[in-house]
Amino acid sequence: MTIILFKQLIIMFAMLALGVWMKRSKMMSETTFKELGVFLLYVISPIVVFRGYLVAPTQVNTMRLLVSFGASFVLLLMIIGIATLIYRKDGLSIFASIFTNAGFMGIPLVVALFSQEAVFVLSPFLSWLFVIQWTLGIVVVTKDPRSMSFKKVILNPVIIATIVGVIVYFLHIPIPEVLDEFLSRIGVMLMPVAMIVLGSSFAHLSFKNVFLDARVWLMVLVRLFVLPLFVVVALSVIAKDFELVAYTLLVAMSAPIGANVAILAQQYNKDTTLAASQIMLTTLFSIISMPLMVFIANMLWRNL
Repeated sequence: MTIILFKQLIIMFAMLALGVWMKRSKMMSETTFKELGVFLLYVISPIVVFRGYLVAPTQVNTMRLLVSFGASFVLLLMIIGIATLIYRKDGLSIFASIFTNAGFMGIPLVVALFSQEAVFVLSPFLSWLFVIQWTLGIVVVTKDPRSMSFKKVILNPVIIATIVGVIVYFLHIPIPEVLDEFLSRIGVMLMPVAMIVLGSSFAHLSFKNVFLDARVWLMVLVRLFVLPLFVVVALSVIAKDFELVAYTLLVAMSAPIGANVAILAQQYNKDTTLAASQIMLTTLFSIISMPLMVFIANMLWRNL
């Protein structure tokens, strides 16, 4: 499993490098990259999440869904607590520590490692991530409870896709084969589009300045190594009986910082360069840390 994950990360990083090159060579305009981002957020991602619910409505799958729902919430609360202890009053760093790139990196990786059913297991985590992001997460960054946006939670494309997917799953609503094929073909675009768009956001950064900033290295340590190790230990509780859930959540919570952190930093007048640098370096070093966390989990969970 560790080798498969490493190979998939190599492929993803090649796509990311392509995005950097395309942006620096001005092959596509800034407007085009932004429009690709909109397509990714409002079309591809919701389709992938919804299609994850097109699995057999068995007792095993239902238990996996419920366990993932509960475990995701508990793990996120744990991570929030640990990140707060580490960063104290630095709201943006707390936010960055918590909110991983579980959608754009996590989904393709768990599908490659396991199957389409892994998206079904991952969807409760993604839903909690978005809910906490636009409620508690925003308050942590702004220190203003009035900044919470329940509207953004309700109207988030992934939340809507999750709700529709749950309805389809529990009501056993059949999906026509031609529609499933259409959704499948759109869904396969997730990895290349996400990595190219993410790579384009790194093109303006000075690699020298990124590597010389101690704050960025601290985030690499916290986001990629410290917090995932706590997750590995915590998931030991369910790893024996719900292996797919445990590994899927581990991959999601070991992912680097999500791109939305830089967007939020810009929106609330925080240090956007620092946020972008942290995203870039955690993304680069995730090629080492993510396989390492899966390897450690294999060693620990094997003896349960």
